[in-house]
Amino acid sequence: MEETPTYKTTPMGARGEIPPPIMALDPEVEAKFLIWVDQWLLDLENAQSDLQDAWADQEKAYRALPDVDIPFVPFQGASNETIPVGAMAVDPIFARLDTGVFKQDPVFSFKPLRKDLKDVMPAVERFVDFYQKHKLKFRQVAQPRILEFVKLGTMIFKVIYDREEYEVMRYAEGFTKVVRAQEVRFAGPRVLGIHLGDALFPPFYETVQDCPIFLERQRTTYEKLKTMEAAGKLANVDKIKYQQTIGKRTKVEAAREDANKHALRTFYENELEVFEGWCDFQLEENQPPSRLVFTYHRDTRTLLQLRLNWYFHQKKPYVLIPYQVVNDTMLGFGIMEMIKPLQDAITKWHRMAQDNAYIANIRMFIVRKNSGIEEVPKLYSGRCFFVDEPTKDFIPFAAGDIYPSTLAERQNLFGMAEKRTGASDYLTGRESPIIGTRATATSTLALIKEGLARVEEVLENIRQALQRYSSS
Repeated sequence: MEETPTYKTTPMGARGEIPPPIMALDPEVEAKFLIWVDQWLLDLENAQSDLQDAWADQEKAYRALPDVDIPFVPFQGASNETIPVGAMAVDPIFARLDTGVFKQDPVFSFKPLRKDLKDVMPAVERFVDFYQKHKLKFRQVAQPRILEFVKLGTMIFKVIYDREEYEVMRYAEGFTKVVRAQEVRFAGPRVLGIHLGDALFPPFYETVQDCPIFLERQRTTYEKLKTMEAAGKLANVDKIKYQQTIGKRTKVEAAREDANKHALRTFYENELEVFEGWCDFQLEENQPPSRLVFTYHRDTRTLLQLRLNWYFHQKKPYVLIPYQVVNDTMLGFGIMEMIKPLQDAITKWHRMAQDNAYIANIRMFIVRKNSGIEEVPKLYSGRCFFVDEPTKDFIPFAAGDIYPSTLAERQNLFGMAEKRTGASDYLTGRESPIIGTRATATSTLALIKEGLARVEEVLENIRQALQRYSSS
């Protein structure tokens, strides 16, 4: 009753078990490899540091919570609202992309390369569509990544082949006896969504396969690692048993936790941080680099896995999709990065307008000392103040006048935001107030078509990436 359940994994295209978790290396080569990995980890985390700051600011701007850290508060009751311009653009585009991909029937379509396979394709499409809906649950996996894609500009999927087989306890027929039986929980291709902040790769590469190394930060527990060790996936897990990290979060994750108001108030004392890497490293002199897979615990410099890439194509199993393509990087250009400067400007003008309206519509009083009027006078209809000289002892005054020009400036900035992102009011199902007058039907249709072309370009980026995913 206390035996540990077994867990078996068969890689893509393999017959039998996966290779041993740690391949035999010359000690000198292994030491050289660990130094190489440590240097890449240090360099890639430093390279991503500024990106983490930018992504955290964009996450905060998307939530548009009231600003409690205003460096200068001009008066009591000054406006601190943030206008959610970014969310106004992100949410409708996210909805269009989500439905644009997954509302298709089928989501994946296939074209035969030989005429004799033409009659087979409808059955293949139905099988793949059933598999992605009910086995992969692909939409459930993809939705958080699509939202991150629109906000921050990039989404990442990991495509692997996996088999989970457990020895479980269950009731025999009639529920009179407990027996042990093998149960296959999952077998086949699997798609995982990778958080953008957990993917580390060098700049100046535009495709994953060209990168010399691709690292994935994984937060897990000792128990999960031991399960994988029992399956033959990992080794040396006991060496990191007591190396749990305390409250280690990236800046993006911390910003999301603060915005969601859903975070543990205690330390994350049960987590272990390891890195899974797919790299090209030269194991032998005068030989081309070998395609390696490793799992590494940095604090103890422990290799939990070191294998040759066992997939027949030897590709790194990651698919990166940019929202808007950028030169010399795999990272895309997202809506929040486009719109944040304009959101900040609109927010500033909004606060100025709110403060102006507040100041212009309140009345204060100049009161002579020792006039007998209380320090904070109670104001209500019909209240009388008895003073010696009303024109001198109690004088109302206004601190400012209303300036309606702020509305025109905000509308101008909204127009700039629409041009920059392509997320116009026509795209969201509402006639734009920026035009000032009602547009003709022909002009409106032309504007809608132009707005859809911008979204269609993004959809094409997703289609191209999903083609690579489905072929993997």
